[in-house]
Amino acid sequence: MRTAVALAFVLASLGAACSLLPCVEHRDASGLLVVCDETPRDMPESLKAAGSFAWELADEHPDAFGYPWVDADTGAVELRVTGPQAEPFIAEWEAGRATRSGPAKTVTLPRPEVPLRRVTVDRSVRELSSLMNGLVPPKGLPDGELIFADGPDLRRNAIVVTIDHQSDALLRALADRYGTAAIVIHIAPNPHAQPQSRTREAGV
Repeated sequence: MRTAVALAFVLASLGAACSLLPCVEHRDASGLLVVCDETPRDMPESLKAAGSFAWELADEHPDAFGYPWVDADTGAVELRVTGPQAEPFIAEWEAGRATRSGPAKTVTLPRPEVPLRRVTVDRSVRELSSLMNGLVPPKGLPDGELIFADGPDLRRNAIVVTIDHQSDALLRALADRYGTAAIVIHIAPNPHAQPQSRTREAGV
């Protein structure tokens, strides 16, 4: 019994020490990209507003666009487009005529006051939304219970999957099911996990 308690203490101490190590973005052996928390950047209100309206434009036309990205380094909004079908919608926005359908009324999106940069991508908002809707709760994945959150990764035009801790079996299964481009992995403690469950996962 003392050995088990001591082992639990050592494992908990190692976990605490590891959590203090700086996160380094890297490719896992599965081929999936493991990403770190990103610190929000200061940016002009005009850039933030344009990024928000670009998101609304993409959401209004989910087959023509991927996720937009606000580039704080260049001061431009990167519009991810799936092909030439996006161009008329961008032209309408630049002319101040783009609209967004709401539950009560249709609103006009203010024209962008920052540069727009077009980048062609192969994943649309609709495709990424469909993928995300099938991730939580996970089905048929080893250690799938470790997945507790997912959401859009705007920088990479992908879905970020947050798992409680490293599981090689889970990452391999995710890579096999979804490929290594459409999703990225973020590892962080599940704030809703019970402490005793961590002890059981450690084999104590």
